[in-house]
Amino acid sequence: MKRRNAAFLIALGCSGALLGGVLASSYLGERLLPASANASYELKLDSYAGLTSGINTDNGNKISFTYSGASNSGGKIALNKTGYIYNTTQISGIERVEVTLSSGSVDIYYDKDSSHSVWNDSTSGTDYDLEGIYPNYFKVVATANAVIDKITVTYACVDYQKAATEAGYKLYVNDVESDSTFFEVDKEGNDLQLKAILDVYPGDVLTFTKNGSSIIPSASAGDGNNAYQENSRNYLMVTSHAKGAHLYLKKNGSNYDVWLTGKGNLTPKSDIASGSILQAWNWTVANIRSNLTAIKNAGYTAIQVSPMQTRKYVSTSAAWTGEWWKLYQPYGFSVASGGNCALGSANDLKTLCTEAKALGLHVVMDVVLNHLSGGSESTFNGDCATYEPSIVNNDLIHKNGKIGSDNSQFAVLRKTLGDYPDLQTENPIVMGRALSLLKDYLDLGVTGFRFDAAKHIETPKDGIYASSFWPHVVNGAKRYADKKGYDVPYFYGEILGAGDDRSIHWYTDYMSITEWTRTTDLRDAVGNGNVSKLNQYYPDGLAASNMVLWAESHDQYQSGESSWLSRVNVNKAYAIQASRDGAVPVYMARPDSGSTLLGAASDSGWKDPAVAAANKLHSMFAGKGEYVEINYGDAKSFVNGRGSYATEGGA
Repeated sequence: MKRRNAAFLIALGCSGALLGGVLASSYLGERLLPASANASYELKLDSYAGLTSGINTDNGNKISFTYSGASNSGGKIALNKTGYIYNTTQISGIERVEVTLSSGSVDIYYDKDSSHSVWNDSTSGTDYDLEGIYPNYFKVVATANAVIDKITVTYACVDYQKAATEAGYKLYVNDVESDSTFFEVDKEGNDLQLKAILDVYPGDVLTFTKNGSSIIPSASAGDGNNAYQENSRNYLMVTSHAKGAHLYLKKNGSNYDVWLTGKGNLTPKSDIASGSILQAWNWTVANIRSNLTAIKNAGYTAIQVSPMQTRKYVSTSAAWTGEWWKLYQPYGFSVASGGNCALGSANDLKTLCTEAKALGLHVVMDVVLNHLSGGSESTFNGDCATYEPSIVNNDLIHKNGKIGSDNSQFAVLRKTLGDYPDLQTENPIVMGRALSLLKDYLDLGVTGFRFDAAKHIETPKDGIYASSFWPHVVNGAKRYADKKGYDVPYFYGEILGAGDDRSIHWYTDYMSITEWTRTTDLRDAVGNGNVSKLNQYYPDGLAASNMVLWAESHDQYQSGESSWLSRVNVNKAYAIQASRDGAVPVYMARPDSGSTLLGAASDSGWKDPAVAAANKLHSMFAGKGEYVEINYGDAKSFVNGRGSYATEGGA
């Protein structure tokens, strides 16, 4: 059998390999880089117990198996006809697989694509010899009832960690060097080929260098599904993968063709995405805790807490009207402790998260990443230096004046919203501090985030203003949560129109988004008793899963834009939003009046029976479809049929 190029694999069971290094198998006919170690090993699966519990490689890495039609026969493995065994943990550098039988017969297949979804059955299993095939996985299938004495896997590994460093190749994910380094294999008669295995999420930015210089993907780089290049840039954008992707590069003149394959373990969807959120606007943590049971009974599945980043001089002894904005101009990217936040401390928040989780509720944090508190639009508040010395000392501010009515890309991304500094979010220092804040919140038990002023932070698609801020922060938080075993975090951002020459779709790889035009039309329709402006479809072709819906936001309420609407009509508008399938509804708990103190828990419409019923319907029929009817004839009725009328009664 002709030997195949083994390419590059994360090693499991190769002695001397550094964890996370990228290694290759040594094959005849290949000219490989110098190796620091080379050895062959054997792995023996010789008992039913080993099949069910897994077995270890020579250096202690456990190999697990999936099987069907297998049973225990005196400690050995019995396979019914068509029963099978395959390894679900990669074994790097497989050279040969042998099966010793007490009775029966088997075939051995292998998977060129390193995926268990499609197995290549073209190789004969007569002598059970897989020498030279693409390594990683094997599959044993019984062609007649069989009893297996042992399966012996011979694998040869080369430690290329040192060689990779010497070759000067580096891979960056969101501008941070990946531990999945990669390097060249020059197979005789073929082009240079490279491979790495890495964890990636939709929206990640992949950059490649050799000896500090960019390796430019070709204009057609990417496989058309999983990664793509835009405008001949020197990086690729990931579109659909999440975890365990296989990255291949092949020399194409002075550039490289790139493929990203192998979906690995896709990140599951957050529970928050199928429920509803109560925005406990300005409530102290203590007041939220005292209302947890009522929040649960009203059908909400998550509670949104106002920003708890460090900010002194906010008073719960004063009316919310003069204090609320201070929470949105924090001193830094740290969770408040002690008296540095009027709403409570980090320990208070941790207690809230624990108690909420016991009731099946999630905690969503409102976070401010676009700006800090100002002395002016171009200077920091004096207290910021205490909490963010690196940002302040390096003066990481965009000093281009205020946005005003300018909706240009430059203004949206590089000017300030008010008398406070717009941060240089493209700077790695700011990115790192923003991610650090999310990690701190995750450690306290938070499972969701709302990003204030998200549209004013650039995406990787923003041309000369582009940066890796969002993939670095959002996908970095996903990686951290996955590593720590936390719940899958949910993200949504305040995107009130993207601005000129920009698209709100540029954000949806990273978060769900708010959208104001449909909300304004809905509020007007309910308030004026005329549904003629309503539209069941979301703007710009957005999917429901991209949407966060509300009857009003806190900005709209405090500015007077929505405060004219009665609580009864607010609840009607919210019920319409909560009836929609796939989108997440948010109910903002209004203060009782303008004189309500900051931190007080409003007892307004958030727990009205009609609102509670809408929340429970939303959760009950999640994912079961909808049929919207808007009666434009009398301009007064909006009907949304949910689920199956025949079996579930509709809604």
